[in-house]
Amino acid sequence: MYNIIQISDNVSLLQAKNSLLNSTVIENEDGLLIIDSLLLPKDSKDLYQFCLEKKKPVKYIINTHWHSDHCYGNRFFDSYKPIIIAQESFWQTIESEKNVIAPNKPNIINKKLLRLPHITFSKSLQIPEFDLIIQHAPGHSYDSTRIYSSQEDIYWTGDNLLNSNDGRIAIPYFYWGDPHAHLAELKSLSEKKPRLIIPGHGLPCGLAKVQKDMIYLQNLLLQYSKLASLCLEGDYPSLETCYPKEAGQDFWVEKMHDLNLEKLKMTK
Repeated sequence: MYNIIQISDNVSLLQAKNSLLNSTVIENEDGLLIIDSLLLPKDSKDLYQFCLEKKKPVKYIINTHWHSDHCYGNRFFDSYKPIIIAQESFWQTIESEKNVIAPNKPNIINKKLLRLPHITFSKSLQIPEFDLIIQHAPGHSYDSTRIYSSQEDIYWTGDNLLNSNDGRIAIPYFYWGDPHAHLAELKSLSEKKPRLIIPGHGLPCGLAKVQKDMIYLQNLLLQYSKLASLCLEGDYPSLETCYPKEAGQDFWVEKMHDLNLEKLKMTK
C-alpha cells in the first residue's frame, strides 16, 4: 500500500499510493506519534500494522488539517486510545469540504466514523516528549498547521505544500482557505530554512519547491488583481503565466488551478 522512506532512526515516512498521501510515524523511547492517518481503510490498517510491529503504544495523532484524507484513519487506532490533536477551526474544514475534483462520485466520508480531537489549540502547542511544536498556519485550509522538530530540523506542512514523485508539478491550492494567508505561510517557511520539508502529498523537498510555489501565488494574485481592477472577466490567469517556466507545464492536478480561480471569484 505504501512506500517507506526512513527519514532518520526515529522518523518514518509512509506514503500511500493513493494521491501520494503522506503519514509520518515518530518514535521515542516510550511510544509513537503519528502525523496524519490517511484515508482509505486498507492504507490506514497497514499504517496500524506498521505501528503494531514497533511494539510501542501510539500516544498521539496530529492531524495537519481536517480534510478527510488526513484524518479519516484516526478510527483505526482506537485500541491505543491516542490523544488526537488539531487546530480549533477543524470543524469548519470538515463542514466546508466538498468533492469538487470529482463531483459525480459519491461521498465516501461517513462523519460518524470520524474520531474528533481531544485537544485543540488556537496558535501553538508543544509536545516536549517528541520535540515537536505545532503552529497554526492557515492557507490551504483555515485550520492548517505546520509542525516542527528542532532535533530533526524538519517541518511538516500538511497541504500548504504539495509535491510529486515523478517530476511533475504540484501547485498550491487554497479553495478551502485563503490565498494571502497561504502565501504568507510559504514566505515564513522559506525564512526558517529547515533541513527538510515533508509535504502533505509527495516526496520530501527543500526550499526550492517553496520558492516556486511562492512565485505561482504571487503571479496569480497580481494578475487576478489587475483583471479585477479593470473589471475584466473571462481572460483569467493561466497556469503557464503563473508558475515558473523552467518547471514545465505537466501539472500534477490540473483542476487545482481552476479551483484557485473559483475561490478568487467567490471572494472578490
